[in-house]
This record gives sequence, C-alpha cells and structure tokens, in this order.
Amino acid sequence: MIKNLTDTAILMVSFETGLLDRAGSGNVIARHQRYAQSLKRLDIIVFGQSSVKQNQLSDNCQAYGVGKSLKSLFTAYRLSGQLFDKNHYDLVDAQDPHLAGLLASRLAKKYKVKFEVHFHGDFWQNKFWLKESIKNRLYNYLQHRIVFRADAIRVVNRLIKDKLLKAGLKANKIAVISTPVNEVEFSRPIDSQKVMAIQNDYSSKKILLFVGRLVAARNLFFLLEVVHELKKTRNDFVVLLIGEGEKREQLLDFVAKNNLQDTVYLLGAKTPQELLSYYQAAYLLLLLSNNESFGKVIIEAGFASLPTLAARALGPESIITDKHNGWLVDINDLAATRDELNYLLNKKDLVAGVGHKAREDFLRDYSQVASYKKVEDFWYRIVNDQL
Repeated sequence: MIKNLTDTAILMVSFETGLLDRAGSGNVIARHQRYAQSLKRLDIIVFGQSSVKQNQLSDNCQAYGVGKSLKSLFTAYRLSGQLFDKNHYDLVDAQDPHLAGLLASRLAKKYKVKFEVHFHGDFWQNKFWLKESIKNRLYNYLQHRIVFRADAIRVVNRLIKDKLLKAGLKANKIAVISTPVNEVEFSRPIDSQKVMAIQNDYSSKKILLFVGRLVAARNLFFLLEVVHELKKTRNDFVVLLIGEGEKREQLLDFVAKNNLQDTVYLLGAKTPQELLSYYQAAYLLLLLSNNESFGKVIIEAGFASLPTLAARALGPESIITDKHNGWLVDINDLAATRDELNYLLNKKDLVAGVGHKAREDFLRDYSQVASYKKVEDFWYRIVNDQL
C-alpha cells in the first residue's frame, strides 16, 4: 500500500542547536518548518549545548535538546522510546553518520522502520578531517559500520557520492541533494544606506568576509596566516569573521599576538537580514576550509553577487568553476592563496564581474523550491520501498 508523505512521521537526530535557540538559528528553523509542512509529524532530537530543552517549531514539529555530555546519548535513547510510544515514526533520519547515525540505526532496528543517514560533511576517506581530532578516528570507525546499515543515504554533492560508490554502496540508495538556500532572502535589492554604514565602519577598506562556524574544519588559523602574510605588503583591506564556535577565544588570541587588531574583526552571529547587508558590502568571500562538503555560504553570497575564493575541498569544487563564478586554490597552500588574494584585491572590476556571474549561475542551479522537492521525493521513495 502506497504511503503518502502527509501520512508519514519522521524522527530526526541532529546537532543543529539553532533548532532550540531562535536567536542564533539563521534559517534552520524555517527550513525544518518547511519540511514539516509535507509530513504528518516531524520531531527532532538535538545534541549540543543549549539552555533551551524544547522548542515547538510548528503544530506538527518539535525539537528536543538532550545536551552535550557523556550521558546525552542515553538520554536521547530514552527520549526516543517515549516519542515512538506517542508517535509511531516511519523513518529515522540521522544528520550525520556518527553519533546521530549510531542512535538512529539502533532505533530503526528496534522499531523496524526505515533509516536514512546524511553526509552534510566530507567525512569519508578525508585525511584532513581525520587529522582534526582524535575523536574523528572513532567516528570514522562508526561511519564505516553505520552507512552499510542505512536504507538510504543523502549527500550534498556528487563527489561524496562517488567516494561512497567506490566503497561498494549501491547507487540507488544515494541521493545528491544540496541544503536548501533561500534565494529570495539573499537576492534582495541593495540597501545602500546599510551597505555604506558597514563600509564606513572600516574606513571604506575592501572587506574580506568569512561566514560560518568557528571550528577546526573551517581552517581559520590558516586564513589568518594568509592575512598576516598579506599585511606585510598592503593595508587596504579588513577581514570580518561572522559566526560563533569553539575556536573563538583562540582566534582572538591569534589576532592579538600577531597585531591584527586593526585588520581582523570577530563579529559573532548575524541574522539572515543582517548577513545580506554584509554580503552586499563585502569585496570577496573567503572559505579556505580543509573539510567542506557543500559550502552553503558560497551560494548565499553568490545570490548577493559576492564571489568566493575557496580552497579545493569537495563542496566548493562542486559549486565553483574556477575563474568563472569564483576562484579555487589548493588546500593549505599559503603562498598560492596569498598571491591569488593579492591579485584579486587589485582587480575590482574582475571581482565584480565574477560576482554577477555567480548570481546568474546560482539562481539557475540552486533553487530552494527544487531542493525541497528533491527531499520530499526521496522520503516518499524511502518509506514506500522504491529505492
């Protein structure tokens, strides 16, 4: 018997603490509210540090925080049992193939329901990711066991799918679906007063922008090394880091020790509305991650006609055509990155032209409506054994 999505209930396991704390949520709440619209029920168990324990996102969607400690996995397992007793779910959806995947696979086996796992990060056979933390070795062990238990796998770009296919996973189980990005939110007309106010704050110097979590994978200390080198020859730019994360204090220490206080500014989190003004005020977006599976900020910035200089991680490589709608440099190549950035800072018209091309390409290729439709179609096929 065919099951419609409107009769389908899904339990997600996530690390998106923005689902609990609306102040720093960006568009994550709106995205999950939109997912819930097509379903009978969507509940989300959230691992991570947050003072908020529950958040009702809509009539049929609620997020539950379980904390970030050794006992959180057990807390989540108990809570899952209570939720299954209340709402019989058809699918358990894990937002990563590690701890979330471990919990989701156990629940799927216990309750005999479908199990989907996501690769929002480039974790598979990634030497840079393995070097980031000792715990990633454990996660690597887990993912090699968990993905083969999954009924379905969602990845955010085709290059991750290619790696999974080489490992022996079946093509019909893997869908390439990028994270939906709100093109309306980030392609609005320029508010010249807000843009001018931001530029005036930094004496009209060229603004180099980073947007994202302040975590190891974003390779921000390498970015600051590039800035430190570039400062030896020019002083016509500033670097703004927008976002929060565990590396914030260490980044502030680096800035102070290397006398970059008049060049590098950590601005914290911004709302999508605020972020649009920074995209419009900036000269160039920088994303030098050594582990980047997609790069949603590349798309957001491109909608606002801001091009990106990115490292050749899987995500940026799948989005950017070098020198056409952005620029790519080799991961951790300090001299090449410094020289490319130095060149681009001297080419205002070129940068603006590539920004317009990024907007044109991304509006064509990354429609939010199309991404939601792909998610919904994939869920429909999973619960109806059509993969």
